[in-house]
Amino acid sequence: QWGFQMINIELDSLVAVRLINDGCYAKHLCYPIVKNIKILSSSREMVSFSHAFREANQLADTFANYGLSLNVDYHVFYFIADFVSLMVFAT
Repeated sequence: QWGFQMINIELDSLVAVRLINDGCYAKHLCYPIVKNIKILSSSREMVSFSHAFREANQLADTFANYGLSLNVDYHVFYFIADFVSLMVFAT
């Protein structure tokens, strides 16, 4: 729908990245989530999951914290949100 061919998803949890990339046993607590991630990501040609330190990815951390404060399942930003504009335009 959006026309993206390659998607790189960066996570600040190295454990989560390893579970997604390497898989986990069916009896693992996170197996249902990992399985759903694999199913959803297989619908695209190229999806990769990599680790990014939270300190190096302050913008994503700010969005994550904002998302936790919302009372909705998802939110789409069509413009740069005011609460992150200084980070986006910082030099």
